[in-house]
Amino acid sequence: MVITVSETKGIKCQVGDLSLLVDPDKVGSADAVLYTAAKVPFETVPQNVVIGPGEYEISGIRVIGAGLERESDAKRIRTAYTAIVDGIRLCFLGLLGAEVSDDALDKLGETDILIVGAASGMDVKKVVQLARQMEPKIIIPLSNHKEFASELGQKPEKEEKWVGKLKDIETFNSKLIMEVDF
Repeated sequence: MVITVSETKGIKCQVGDLSLLVDPDKVGSADAVLYTAAKVPFETVPQNVVIGPGEYEISGIRVIGAGLERESDAKRIRTAYTAIVDGIRLCFLGLLGAEVSDDALDKLGETDILIVGAASGMDVKKVVQLARQMEPKIIIPLSNHKEFASELGQKPEKEEKWVGKLKDIETFNSKLIMEVDF
């Protein structure tokens, strides 16, 4: 699996010819696309696009969406996702603006790789506390990279992309990887 993060292209997870995009500006030609934030009501949604809570299977990718009620309202829906790709459980929380409920965490389940950031006004300490609670093997921050590193007491590896397999991450314990495409 190859994971790349870009402010405009979103998060891309690629295994061979299979690709998953999260929060891209444009849908493009991915097999599956997830949006952690969407305006309500939404227009017609292509079959490969997931918006909102529920359980989905697209192109062999199992997706579980949990609603983030504290960040959703009549105009916008926020969803966190767990996607199982090539045996790796990826959790996409997006840029959090409020704490995640225990119910949402239960729906998301175990996590191998957590991809999360703190939205403007959200305390990075709370996001790091949540990350510790979820016990992922790898954490990829979407924002506040230096604060994440400081709170976790780590010096992150600066990588343009993460490349690995499930067996590669089994020995990690909340290893912080800093993306450089921001």
